[in-house]
Amino acid sequence: MSMSVMPCVLFLLSCAGRTEPASVTYDLPDIFPDYIYVTVPSNIAPLNFMIEGADHIRASFFVEGQEVIVVDGRKGVLDIPQKKWDRLMLLAEGKNVDVKVSQWSEEYPEGVEYAMFCFHVSPDRIDDWIAYRLIEPGYRSWRQI
Repeated sequence: MSMSVMPCVLFLLSCAGRTEPASVTYDLPDIFPDYIYVTVPSNIAPLNFMIEGADHIRASFFVEGQEVIVVDGRKGVLDIPQKKWDRLMLLAEGKNVDVKVSQWSEEYPEGVEYAMFCFHVSPDRIDDWIAYRLIEPGYRSWRQI
């Protein structure tokens, strides 16, 4: 292997493993939308969220103390893959899901792990054919829509 390729290989190998955050706080993460301590139906879409200013996010989801899925996000956005989410919802129906969130940012270059929070997964399901429409608050009667 040439000497010019070696530093690149070493850099990639060092990034391959998961690093643990250097510090822990008792504060809850400032996520948007705020899903902390909510109840959700068992067939809801993934509860993706963001942390403003974060470079990297990691969320671990636990059901009854067992880690079910771990998802990493970039640029402050956590986008949970549908297959992982479906597996989590199947195991969590009627139970609480504990979530451990960590972030790495300019403020926390070595990473920080936040206090764990939970959400409850109701066994009730959303109707498959329900539709929502945002109606602006300025519309006071059906004639204005």
